[in-house]
Amino acid sequence: MDNWFDSGLSRISRVTPSLDVPERGPGGEFSTRKKHTHPRKIRTNPRFKKIKPMPQKLVITLDEETTQRYLDFAGKKTKAEADADCEPSGTAISIHIAPEPYDSMVFIEQKELGEAKVELVEV
Repeated sequence: MDNWFDSGLSRISRVTPSLDVPERGPGGEFSTRKKHTHPRKIRTNPRFKKIKPMPQKLVITLDEETTQRYLDFAGKKTKAEADADCEPSGTAISIHIAPEPYDSMVFIEQKELGEAKVELVEV
């Protein structure tokens, strides 16, 4: 064996017939007929109509305390950057959305700001 290509698996794959080999007909002769290539039409029950999904949007609302904490944090950061003759960079907010009975939490730079109300509204 020169390398791993000469393993038993490669010999098996050389002996295994490919899918392009013509099939034998009822009399033993080879058939040259092409296989069925166009997609098969799927029949559906006409009583069942396709249900289109309703367009929705996600609405995230911060409560008053969380909004005030955000404005305080962003104001201090923006003022410090402007005083240092830097272009204000903005802030990134992360919202951890939880299932209904639990509160969704708002974080800014890995610090917890407060709670948010998350709703899925039909448009």
